[in-house]
Amino acid sequence: MARFLAALLLSLALVICSTVFSAEALARAKKKSDGHDAQAVVPAVPDSAAAPGVNVSVKSESALPLKFTGAILRYDRISLDMTRDQWQQIMDNLEALGIDTIIIHHHHAVPRLNPTGEPVEELDFIPADSPKVAAKAADKPVAKAADKPVVKTADKPVAGASKAKNKTKNPPSRPTLAVDRGEAVRSSVVQVKAKFDASAFILDFADAHHMKVYMGLWMDPNWYSNLDVTDQLAHTLNRAKYDLDQLKKELTDKKSDITRTPQEIKDAEAEIAVCERGLITVKNELEEKSLYFAATKDGEIAGPTMKMADTLAKRYGSHPSFAGWYLPEEIWDAAFSSETISVLNPLLKLLSNYCQSISPSDRERPFAMSPKASRLHYDSVDEIYASHLELLKDTGVDILMLEDSIGDLNLKEDDDISVRLKKHFTAFSRVAEALKIPLWAVLETFEQQGTVRKPTNLARLKKQFQYSYPYLDQKSPRFFAYDFLRYMSLPQTKYPNPELRAKLFDDYKRDFVDSAFRPQ
Repeated sequence: MARFLAALLLSLALVICSTVFSAEALARAKKKSDGHDAQAVVPAVPDSAAAPGVNVSVKSESALPLKFTGAILRYDRISLDMTRDQWQQIMDNLEALGIDTIIIHHHHAVPRLNPTGEPVEELDFIPADSPKVAAKAADKPVAKAADKPVVKTADKPVAGASKAKNKTKNPPSRPTLAVDRGEAVRSSVVQVKAKFDASAFILDFADAHHMKVYMGLWMDPNWYSNLDVTDQLAHTLNRAKYDLDQLKKELTDKKSDITRTPQEIKDAEAEIAVCERGLITVKNELEEKSLYFAATKDGEIAGPTMKMADTLAKRYGSHPSFAGWYLPEEIWDAAFSSETISVLNPLLKLLSNYCQSISPSDRERPFAMSPKASRLHYDSVDEIYASHLELLKDTGVDILMLEDSIGDLNLKEDDDISVRLKKHFTAFSRVAEALKIPLWAVLETFEQQGTVRKPTNLARLKKQFQYSYPYLDQKSPRFFAYDFLRYMSLPQTKYPNPELRAKLFDDYKRDFVDSAFRPQ
């Protein structure tokens, strides 16, 4: 009877842990529980897997010079307090590098709820008329950090482990999961509004210098954990359906076997009853979690995003440089379940259509979003391609800005970078080609050192350009720096590592702007 109970408890534990652990933490735990090293490098993707028409061996003598055509400005607590003079210097720096497109990463950031109950800041980067939507306080019991779930296996219990995603055609054995629930905690939210309208200043500058600005919408950091847990529940549900079918087949066999006792048949029927009740529970959990992504004006993502779009259109819509919209919430390179796709696809369609409907009528404003490379690659190029093609089709997403995630993955060796980028860019270049939309590259300009991020060096940045270029429009490749404020702005701001920022800026300008960089 415990056969199905483990899968049910696993899904419930994932929901509980979603408020404590990030999606990537869950992914690492899944991989470790399956006996794999979280940092293992995936095998190289064969050249035959490259997108149709992609030239993966571009000759340096025929290649165009490569450089950043755009920059992402990710608003945060430091930028909230920057002065007009500091923003003037930032824009002058961007112009000096020949940047013609700016992505404002978001205009309103909802904080992660603090499980300790300490106050958290909700940052609003528009001085007035911003959407009055506060972060929701935690209203469900959550597992305490010290009370991690324990998976009991045949060998020994493993603290904090969870199962990796598995295909229903070959379901694994199911461990028993015990979860210790903590007390519900509420966090107070302190709203902090900008005193200076940086977006208006950026747009004014862009108007005068023939630049384009994509305006970032609402951002909720809980997106990652909610998306991860929703997909985990969906896969758990599919495994549970498989289990139930197997149990029913076993019962049929037992009933036809004259050696089976009435008690054995009774026990099998009881186990099926448990599975059927469990299926309903998991299904209800999945439906509840999916409400977060509901494609309605009351949805937890859709509602605030649409209100933010209204604010941005009314406040900044008359600027000629207001070129489009940017959704800061990200998807990653996983083969999502059909249930996950069924909630994400309508949400993206609603948001893109709404942004177009409120855009000034003089021209369309494209709707852009950024997939990213996850820390772990579960799926093949073909699986990622098929999943994301289904997810993005007919959504109205006009531009894919693909993050290379090299900084987040903290890859330094040449082979690691080329392998990672090859798989990642192959899959999404095929998606972009099938959808007939542009693919732009977002190159991370930082290195991860423990929990600290620092500006990278020029040598690694050149590798990122070299290995991503073959998958872009060969005649007009578009590269964006992520992000300019933290890792490439000159030392006049309060961001950390001013010397490293200045060095990266100067080195890049010397080799990419003052002279031409061509891939090898």
